[in-house]
Amino acid sequence: MLLSKNGLYKFDCFELDAARRLLSRGEESITLTPKAFEVLSYLVLNPGRVVTKEEMLKAVWPDSFVEEGNLAQYISALRRALGEQASLIVTIPGRGYQFAGLVQAMQSEAELTTPALGPIDVEALPDAQPGDVFVQRVRERTRIVYEDAPSGPLAQAVPALQLSGAAQRRVRIRQWVAAAALSGALLAAGARYVWKHFAHPPQLSDVVLADFVNATRDATFDSTLNQALEIDLEQSPYLNLLPRQKVKETLAQMERGDDETLTPELAREVCERNNAQAVLHGSIANFGSKYLLTLTAEGCADGRQVASYKEDVASKEEILGALDAAANQVRKKLGESAASLAKFQTPIEQATTSSLEALRLYSQAQQDDDRNEPRLALALYQHAVALDPNFATAYYGMGIAYYRLSEAD
Repeated sequence: MLLSKNGLYKFDCFELDAARRLLSRGEESITLTPKAFEVLSYLVLNPGRVVTKEEMLKAVWPDSFVEEGNLAQYISALRRALGEQASLIVTIPGRGYQFAGLVQAMQSEAELTTPALGPIDVEALPDAQPGDVFVQRVRERTRIVYEDAPSGPLAQAVPALQLSGAAQRRVRIRQWVAAAALSGALLAAGARYVWKHFAHPPQLSDVVLADFVNATRDATFDSTLNQALEIDLEQSPYLNLLPRQKVKETLAQMERGDDETLTPELAREVCERNNAQAVLHGSIANFGSKYLLTLTAEGCADGRQVASYKEDVASKEEILGALDAAANQVRKKLGESAASLAKFQTPIEQATTSSLEALRLYSQAQQDDDRNEPRLALALYQHAVALDPNFATAYYGMGIAYYRLSEAD
C-alpha cells in the first residue's frame, strides 16, 4: 500500500488529501460522499494492482455487510466525478477494479502545493490565553465537510490530529454555532441537491450470466462468447454481474463441481441463492454459412422473460458486432438509460480484439489464471497477441502472468 506521511497524493490533474478527506482538481473542490471518498482512497493507495470486490468491501466496510451492487454504484459515482479522467478506474471483468493512474505520494512539506501547518508562536499572538486553540489559514477558499471517520486500513493513511478534551469541546461548540448560523441556507441547498440527485436513483440489477450454449461444432465459440458478453456488460454502471468466485462458492454449497456447465436452470438457482434479479443466457446455432444468435434475460424469482434478442448473422466475422447489439438491447430492457448506453458502450472489437480466435485464447488464459496456472495462461496470452498485436488486455494478462511467475525482467 502506497502511504504518504502527510496524507497527500497526486494523480493526473487531481490532488487527494486523505487527512482532510478532500479531492480537488486545481482550485476546484470535488464533492464526494464519505464512502465514495474511501473507495477512491483505497484504489489510489493501491495503484496498478487489481483490487478484488471482496477486498474492497472488507477495507471500506469492515464491520458491515454490504452488497457488491452498492460498491458498483460508488464506482459509477466516482467515474462521474472524475469526468474525462473516468478511465483511471478500470473494471477487470470477473475480478474487481484497478487504478490506472500514476500516483505520487507527497512525503515532505516542500512538495506541498499549499503552505504547510507550521509551529505557531503563541507568545507572539495578541491576547493569547492558556488552552486557546489557534487555526492557521492555509488556503483562501473555505470548505465545510460533514462526514464520518475512516475505518479499516484506510485509517492508516490519515494522520491523526490530537487535541485536549477541553479544546475538543470548544471546537465542537464553535462548530455548532457556525452550523446554526448557516442551517437555513444549507437545508435549502441540501433539499435541492437531494431532489436533483436522489429522487429517482438508478436501479442496479444483479445478474447471473449462464454459459453460452454452442449448438455449432465450431470450438471457437466455446467460452469465447461468454467472455465477450461479460466484458460488454461490465461496462454498465447499472448492472452487477455475480463474480465467478461467488458462482463457484454457490455451486460448492449446492454440492456441484465448480467447473460444471452453468445451464440456464442451474444459473437461476444460483441467482435465487444470491438474491440476484435476473439470469442472462444465450445461444448460437448455424444454418449453412449463417448463424442465429439469441440472448435472453429472465427474472430469478418467477422465470418471467424480461428481455429477448434474436438476430441472423451472415458470417462468422460479424458475430461480435451482433453480440454488441444484443447486449445493448438487454441493457436497455433492464432499465439502463440512453445517456448511459451512449457513454459506456465501447464495442467488443475495440475493447478487446476483432479476432474470435485471439479472444478464445484469452478466455482460456483467464480460466488458467483462475486455476492459479500462470505459466499455462502466459502461453495463451502470447499466442493471442501474436494473432492480434493490438490486443491490449492480452498484454495486460501477460504482465500479470510474468509478475505471478516472479519474472520481473
